[in-house]
Amino acid sequence: LCRLSLATEGILSMKRLALLLVIAASALLAQAPAAKLFPACFSPDTLAIIRIDATQVMDQPLFQEFLASKAGDGVPFFEKIQNGTGVDLETIREVWIAPQQGKDRVLIIAKGTFDAQLIEGRVQAIESMQVVQRPGVPLAVILGNNNPAKTNLAAVLDKETLVFGKPELVDGFLAAFLGKGKGLPPAFAVRASAMLKSKALFAGLLLQLPPKQIKKAPWMALFTHAEGQAFLDDQNVALDVTLGLKKPEMREPATKVLEGVRDLYPLLGANMQKLPQLVSML
Repeated sequence: LCRLSLATEGILSMKRLALLLVIAASALLAQAPAAKLFPACFSPDTLAIIRIDATQVMDQPLFQEFLASKAGDGVPFFEKIQNGTGVDLETIREVWIAPQQGKDRVLIIAKGTFDAQLIEGRVQAIESMQVVQRPGVPLAVILGNNNPAKTNLAAVLDKETLVFGKPELVDGFLAAFLGKGKGLPPAFAVRASAMLKSKALFAGLLLQLPPKQIKKAPWMALFTHAEGQAFLDDQNVALDVTLGLKKPEMREPATKVLEGVRDLYPLLGANMQKLPQLVSML
């Protein structure tokens, strides 16, 4: 089931939405107890925000089978992580993923149960990790400090929230979280914070596209943002998509086009569906 709606401000092609959901499906976050809701603390360079309900994901038989396949030497995957680092992945309820402008720049936030003292004790025995100081947080750890290109920073904000990513991304997030740096613009901050109440398996908010993407497809500049949610109903997935348009008068014709593509594409033969020209146009 797929429902499409258009708001009078927003951005996303069906191809881009598919990519957004694929990215969301590949990882595993949530709300910090500060006056400023944590989704509003993402950088202004944030391209998209993806929220994953980890509790729902881990209940799925397919995911459970995946974990079982990773139980080397009879030790479950999650247990290995906990024994080595003190991070209990089984407690994680939500994961938020925020791709940023630039290559390999992604901020991840996890919401679960984190014992800063336990984690600190475990990571001190790992050569590739180093405990560092960051203001306002009980624990911060540099990972891969011997290779600057692969260095990441993990920070425990409190007993429920863990932030992970490139050091400059985490530091920027912490500055905004503590009221000393910039977060999302107000309109985007409102939309991002609203995702805290989502009951969806996956929820995504596309805030902007890289300039080079707009250059390739100038018509995308007609949109302001895009929002999507995927709900699991028994064995079926229901997808709810909203595209924001800069020009209100475009709503009706654009809706007809999108609904027409949705209805027409499945009726095309397999050979037609694979035509490069058709796929590029869609």
